[in-house]
Amino acid sequence: KAVLFGGTGTSPVTDRNDTWEWDGATGTWTQRRPNGDAGSPPPRDDMAMAYDSSRGKVVLWGGYGGSGTTDTWEWDGSLGTWTHTAVPGPTSDGEARMAYDSARGKLILWGGSSSTTGQRIWEYDPMFVASWTNRTPAAPLPCGVEDTGLAYDVARARTVLFGGVGNCGSNSYTNQVWDWTGNPAAAPGTWTNRTVSAASVPAGRKDHAMAYDPVRRRVVLYGGLTDGGVAGGAPAPLSDTWEMDPDTGNWVEVLVTSAPGYRYSTSMAFDATRKTVVLFGGIKFTPPSTSGFDAETWEWNGATWAKLAPATSPSARAYQSMATYVRGGVNKILMVGGAGATVP
Repeated sequence: KAVLFGGTGTSPVTDRNDTWEWDGATGTWTQRRPNGDAGSPPPRDDMAMAYDSSRGKVVLWGGYGGSGTTDTWEWDGSLGTWTHTAVPGPTSDGEARMAYDSARGKLILWGGSSSTTGQRIWEYDPMFVASWTNRTPAAPLPCGVEDTGLAYDVARARTVLFGGVGNCGSNSYTNQVWDWTGNPAAAPGTWTNRTVSAASVPAGRKDHAMAYDPVRRRVVLYGGLTDGGVAGGAPAPLSDTWEMDPDTGNWVEVLVTSAPGYRYSTSMAFDATRKTVVLFGGIKFTPPSTSGFDAETWEWNGATWAKLAPATSPSARAYQSMATYVRGGVNKILMVGGAGATVP
């Protein structure tokens, strides 16, 4: 399954805290917790979320909910409940990204809205006594801090980071590609800049969607915003699809005739049942000048995009979080929150 939480939607714009589940076997969305639910994380957008497969819990951290938040929550899909874990940790708030390092049983958090406190990597260890630990090594560090893409490559046991904006000299959007290798001991891990070894790299961008396909062993990237490499340049939405071979570090743009269109602040997760990458929502731009929050569901099979038509769907939104997870032995996708229209 896939789980979706929250997001931002059409005017009047409000943050949400509803929780949805995607079932690839039936091609349906099901609401697990309603918007306004008192037992869920408070409404927010642009939070970080990943699935801890060793414990069967989805972990959510931070985001924006009127102001920045730095709290940690866990989702139990079997019970259909959220639990607040009161544990001190990262101080940067929204625009961070999270992935689960299954080889070491740690959740990896990178980035945030601050170019200083966001340029740090944290690990969440949920075993025994839950704790966040700052694992930031000495330089070199990725310059992309806000709105990056982060995905865990299971085969190589590496966390892949692409793009973002922050400490990139001129503050333009970057197209750097980095690998994070966690240390099995308490010492910091290592960042490796793989940009120089890439034969082709997508344009610098932020607010793109990125997910890992473990069947085809590819990092999949879609859309986002680019400034054309010009600091302070007007952000322009993108509609391109790229795949990275983690072994070589090379990116390939996959040219398609049908796609989700120009969009950013969308979210993607791998559907282990359908063996596809599922994309939902975001801010969709229709040339020449129309943009708005979207509620479309698309899937990518490695060659083509297909627009799906589930009978029920979450409301239009952006800045939501999605994560692949397993509930009762069945693959799902969880989607949570985001910014959306004021609807029940």
